[in-house]
Order: sequence, then structure tokens, then C-alpha cells
Amino acid sequence: MRPELAEVLAALLEAAGDGPLDLDRFAQVIGAAALDSDEIDFLFGDLEARGHTVVSPEGGASGRLKHVLQAARELRVELGRTPRAAEIAQRAGMPESDVQIALAFARMLGQPPGQPPGAPPAA
Repeated sequence: MRPELAEVLAALLEAAGDGPLDLDRFAQVIGAAALDSDEIDFLFGDLEARGHTVVSPEGGASGRLKHVLQAARELRVELGRTPRAAEIAQRAGMPESDVQIALAFARMLGQPPGQPPGAPPAA
């Protein structure tokens, strides 16, 4: 296991304590770590093997995702480019950190296991 992944796992285990770990906290802990989908799958699997569950809180990243994506689509049309997180946050009326968590959640959802980040979907 590479050192960055080991550090993220240790931080996730600390964040989980004796109970479940919500998806928002999971995303906050992994933060800007350069992890691919296989490594994220590994982290989920390791947490589950140790008796932890990863849960989606009511109104958490999954709940904010709809608002973030709507704001991003509107801004893309208006600006003619991919909007920055700060611009999306302003449009959606939420903190930039919440936007970043929702976008990380979207990336996790949209990346099939074994597919490198940024690769086109398999046909």
C-alpha cells in the first residue's frame, strides 16, 4: 500500500471511531488526495472488513448534488466554460467546501471500479 493511501485509511479509521462513517466525512477525509477508483473501492472494503459502514446522511453530499449539478449546468451555458467551485457555490447558495464534497461524491459515483479517473466510460 502506498504511503498516501495508508495515511488516508488511518485518518478514515480515526474519523469512524466505533461507529459508521458518513459519506460527507469520508469525502472530507480523502480531500484532495490523488486516489483512483480502485483505491476508493479498497478504502470502502477495508472499512467494511473492520466492521464500519459508510452511510449517506440526510441532506448530505447526495442531497446537495442535485443543486450543485443544476448550478454547474446553468453556469456552463452562461459562461461558455466549466465553472469553478467558487462560482457554483455562489449560484447554489452554499459553502464552497460543500460544493467540493458534492463534486467529489459525483466523481465517485460516476467512475466504475477499475476505470482510471478521466477515462471515457466503457462501451
